[in-house]
Amino acid sequence: KARTNGWEAHTLAYEQKSNTLKREYDRIHQSFEELKKKQDILAQKHGDPHVSDADRIEINVGGRLITTTRGTLTQQKGTTLEALFSGRWENELQHDEFGRIILDMNPVC
Repeated sequence: KARTNGWEAHTLAYEQKSNTLKREYDRIHQSFEELKKKQDILAQKHGDPHVSDADRIEINVGGRLITTTRGTLTQQKGTTLEALFSGRWENELQHDEFGRIILDMNPVC
């Protein structure tokens, strides 16, 4: 009988912790979904939903012209280049008179 009560106590404790973790998971998942919706709204406002990794991009970096693909610029996730060229900020990037994206940086670095 004591063994059964010990087992029941462990089972009850497990179920309580499991339920707590499930609620926390659901809360985090809901917050993530809300954040994703906000990100999508910003992307629609400031970006271009029709971008592709195959897009050829011309960049004027401190007067030096560079041509590459969007996929090359976005391959390292979480970087500034990935954020700039992912399409989320496409409408906010500065362009020169020839339509090239301007990055005011030292082209040698």
